[in-house]
Amino acid sequence: MERLTSSTASKSTESTEPSETELYMRMLNVTSSVKEEYEEFIKGKPTLIQGTALNWWLDPTHQANYPRLSQMAINILSIPSMSAEAERVFSGAW
Repeated sequence: MERLTSSTASKSTESTEPSETELYMRMLNVTSSVKEEYEEFIKGKPTLIQGTALNWWLDPTHQANYPRLSQMAINILSIPSMSAEAERVFSGAW
């Protein structure tokens, strides 16, 4: 049985962690795929939305076709609207 030394442990850790270059390349790949997904959505045929935009993006078909775009839309459209008037909110802060 081989004894695990600190140099052996550090070598195994180093080999499993991606380098800065690999991380950067992964980031670029995600960015380009998001851009491609957005362009595909924009160039697609116009669609009549039945119900709310949030319900449309929650449809599994749309989530499968546009996974990143649908997640972004769901995050944004899930933010509750504010019913208070802005003046009342600001005056209440004093």
